[in-house]
Amino acid sequence: MPVEPLLSCPTCAGPVGGSTARLLAALRASESRFRAAFADAGIGMALIDAGDRIIEANPAFAAMLGREPSDLARTHIHEIIEPEDTPRRLYRDLVHGRRDRLRVEKRLKHRDGRSVWSKVTLSLIRDGAGHPLYTLAMVEDVTEQRLLGDRLAYQALHDPLTRLPNRTLFFERLEAAFLAVGARTDRGRTEPGTGAAAGQVPSGSARPEGGGTTGGGLLTTAAAALNGMSGPPLNRVPGRAPNGAADRPANGTPNGTGPATGPATGKTAGSGTVKGTGAAGSANGSGTPGSANGSANGSAGGAGQGVANGAANSAANGAATGGAPGGVQTGGVHSGGVQTGGIQTGRVSAGKVQVGGVQAADGERHPRIGLCYLDLDGFAVINETLGHHVGDQLLVAVAGRLENGFARGDRQLVARLGGDEFAVLITDSEGSEQLTSLAGRLIKALEKPFEIGGHRLAVTASVGVVERPVEGTSPTDLLKDADSTLYWSKADGRARWTLYDPARGAHQLTRQLLSTALRPALERGEFIVEYQPLVGLSDGLVHGAEALVRWRHPRYGTLSPDRFIPLAEESGAIVPLGKWVLEESCRQARRWLAEFPDADTFVSVNLAARQIWDSDVVADVAEVLDRTGLPAGLLQLEITESALLGPGGRPIQALQALADMGIRIAIDDFGTGYSNLAYLSRLPVHVLKLDGTFVEAFRDAGTTGLPGGRSASPDPDGARARRTEADEQIVGAMVQLAHALGLTVTAEGIENAAQAERLRLTGCDTAQGWYFAKPGDAEIVADMLRECLPD
Repeated sequence: MPVEPLLSCPTCAGPVGGSTARLLAALRASESRFRAAFADAGIGMALIDAGDRIIEANPAFAAMLGREPSDLARTHIHEIIEPEDTPRRLYRDLVHGRRDRLRVEKRLKHRDGRSVWSKVTLSLIRDGAGHPLYTLAMVEDVTEQRLLGDRLAYQALHDPLTRLPNRTLFFERLEAAFLAVGARTDRGRTEPGTGAAAGQVPSGSARPEGGGTTGGGLLTTAAAALNGMSGPPLNRVPGRAPNGAADRPANGTPNGTGPATGPATGKTAGSGTVKGTGAAGSANGSGTPGSANGSANGSAGGAGQGVANGAANSAANGAATGGAPGGVQTGGVHSGGVQTGGIQTGRVSAGKVQVGGVQAADGERHPRIGLCYLDLDGFAVINETLGHHVGDQLLVAVAGRLENGFARGDRQLVARLGGDEFAVLITDSEGSEQLTSLAGRLIKALEKPFEIGGHRLAVTASVGVVERPVEGTSPTDLLKDADSTLYWSKADGRARWTLYDPARGAHQLTRQLLSTALRPALERGEFIVEYQPLVGLSDGLVHGAEALVRWRHPRYGTLSPDRFIPLAEESGAIVPLGKWVLEESCRQARRWLAEFPDADTFVSVNLAARQIWDSDVVADVAEVLDRTGLPAGLLQLEITESALLGPGGRPIQALQALADMGIRIAIDDFGTGYSNLAYLSRLPVHVLKLDGTFVEAFRDAGTTGLPGGRSASPDPDGARARRTEADEQIVGAMVQLAHALGLTVTAEGIENAAQAERLRLTGCDTAQGWYFAKPGDAEIVADMLRECLPD
């Protein structure tokens, strides 16, 4: 049996044997294995004493820091690692034995000055009595993973084409501005005085289990503005897509942002004749054919926010002038901010957020926020003519000019929100003047042409400006209103800025509410038809009646056509509504025919251009005539000349087919559209209806024909008399032209006998207006027909 070698005691150096010897041998073998693992490990390892100094470090840890293992001995850990409050407190707990293990991510200092990101696992080594002895640190280099994560985070928050902050980062910064002052956001209700949303934990705090957010959002309607609603449609301009998309294809790759997150169916005649135009009007009340519906970004989260008290009155005041309600401010660089007609307009020849504000009378500073929402004018044309590659380069150049000129760190963020839309967010706004000045400078900055791919490109921009206190609004409301205001700038002529006006916003919201309710209202039978007699000026007899549609709204009362016909045109509801009006009118005309068979009283119905384009109007009319039993010769269809002379020739073809059926065709509002006289000889037309603006001259002429030649109002320079004489000459010429072509002429808006007489003397055939009868139910026409019956 072999004899075990004697071992020396590590304490007294005396010989030991037996089981003690075997224990010491095992201990030394274990130590050898640990030292081999320590020295040869692929991850960094270090032993640290209670004084935070390195006892020993392995080669992997030394190489991680660009040092030798011997250089690290007795080095204080703060020489290679940045101290932080929270990890340092946890490390103290470890050293003092209050915990056994700690995992943290730390940034180490490399010898050449660069940072080394690492995951550090600290384990406490205790002595035989359980007291803390030293700490073992195991360090894994995660710099590459960290850099990759940073790149992915940057890509998630920045536009891949322009490198500007993208929509995601924009909204993060926007919501941070609201949270900083305890205002509500779209993610949840904020706790008063904390700046944190309910269920949302402030940065640096531990998140409790099951934490969440409570939904918030405020929908403020502006239905009160309905009663004053008039003027031009305020939805998006033609060619604009909904949800803030640019006026061009979506461009999945070119110009893309990458992954990141017309005529009316009815009108009011008589004094101040008003007709729905079915056109997208501008802020000065003028109309341009066609328009498209659209909703602002994020409008589902809240609508109509910021509508102030008295918005309805402001809307009504704006509507009275035929323009946009309220006091929309727009301005520019050359003209400054000039105030005209209540609309100030001009043209140009995730980090720490600091929220500023305006000093109030009470001495407190109320935080405010501002946003300039910018869109390039006509960018789609560049894409379509020069190609998307040129469009991409232009966007990069525009982004560079905006970033270099207007980015101011956290206080002033320049972002690309998508397509050709950019935003400048100011989280410490000092008032609307600051924002409008910024908007003017943004437009001015883009005036200098861009040299792109051998092309010299001149670019203009439209800017929507919103500035308000942080309290009382939300990120969604802010962007929604900025988006709406941007399209006001587009509709008002482009190359300008427009400041958000609550009354105009209320007006727009009301239009949207009515537009949504149109089709259900038709199904519920809320529409009625009124009739206004068409009287012969030579014989005083009733020849026919015009059908005028009204909406008996259950909440707002009876609405005239100018309130809803343009909306019906835009939404397509004009097709079913127009067909219903046609059938009701033909059915009523058939009743008149049954009661007055010798009168041959016709009914005149307005026909919208969209009815021709979106439906088979010839088949629809034939079906209605067959169903009601009305002879085709007792139906007259009115269409405006702008719709009649539209492109494609389809309206003319359809009207020719209707005329071939024996239906009378009238050109409505003649003299206000194209007025292309060459068409008259080739159009299937029977009647010209003179617009009420021409008849106004005869109204004035009627007042000058008072006994003794007295005038109702002074005309010292004779301007009114000259204008009246010119209008009379124009009307006389149009009547003679119409008669020469075999057409009859109808005048609208007759208010007095003198006016009717002067029109009769010019040769006008029929007329309508309050002088004869106001629009009303069918019995008014029947009563006038009875009066004409022989005794």
